[in-house]
Amino acid sequence: MLFLSFGCASTKVSDRERFSAVKLPRPAQIIVYDFVTTPDGVAPDSDLAGQTAAPATPPAAEQIELEKQLGMQVAEELAANIRAMGLSAVRATSQTVSQK
Repeated sequence: MLFLSFGCASTKVSDRERFSAVKLPRPAQIIVYDFVTTPDGVAPDSDLAGQTAAPATPPAAEQIELEKQLGMQVAEELAANIRAMGLSAVRATSQTVSQK
């Protein structure tokens, strides 16, 4: 014998906020930072600095270099995709200055 039971629970939403579709201003420039895979790759002034532990086994120098190159490539491709959407975007370098 097969017995199925279905239940319906009522839901009440009590806290609602109205969404106002205010158009945000376009940013002057979007800065895309290189992607990192280890805590050592996080910039010291970043909010993420010091929030993760180092891996138990340190990666080999070749792996570190490969991950650095891939992080740079992903950042450059993302900046290019953002530019293709009509926005100003650059990959961050040591000479990049934020336009406020």
